[in-house]
Amino acid sequence: MLDAFEHEFEAMINDAKFQGIYLPKNTHVNDAFLLLKEYVVNPEQFKLIEDPFGLKYIF
Repeated sequence: MLDAFEHEFEAMINDAKFQGIYLPKNTHVNDAFLLLKEYVVNPEQFKLIEDPFGLKYIF
């Protein structure tokens, strides 16, 4: 699951209009931050948000 998501994640990181990354519901938070560390210079500038519907995203 993570490998398939990784390509999509990389494309979103490279998108100039980057606003936030919505995570699939079954994505573990640690996996998301590991991906951030791999693709982003300063991952600590991002925060994980969970909306009232249980959707998680990184902004």
